[in-house]
Amino acid sequence: IWQEARLWGVFTLQRRCHIGDRLRETDKDIVMAYLLLRYNLKEGVSSEQFETWVRETDQPTMRSLQRVKAFDTYRATGLLMGDGAPSQSYFEIFDITDLAGFTAEDLSGPTVQSIMGQFMEFVDSPEFTIAEKV
Repeated sequence: IWQEARLWGVFTLQRRCHIGDRLRETDKDIVMAYLLLRYNLKEGVSSEQFETWVRETDQPTMRSLQRVKAFDTYRATGLLMGDGAPSQSYFEIFDITDLAGFTAEDLSGPTVQSIMGQFMEFVDSPEFTIAEKV
């Protein structure tokens, strides 16, 4: 079963839902996943502007979605090893309790579309990665 959703007008996500070698029935089994975002701010956007929007708008709105168990935003402060700066300034981690429902319903809904429209005004070339615990 392939789940597909248009993500914020940016790209299309396809995800094969399975447990081991058998396909999931989306009504009986729920795919839990993490959504990881990595990005830098656009030129001219200050950290203060962005972080105020994150605390006052982004986090409360996205955390209110039924399928979002947790959502946090992180500012990179340095590298553990090596010299220089991290390649991305910000990271977000979403704990999604039902990936199929999130991609099929929440992403195209007015709440996420509104937030993502605002988000894209702040950030440059975000990378969206789906992950699962090993």
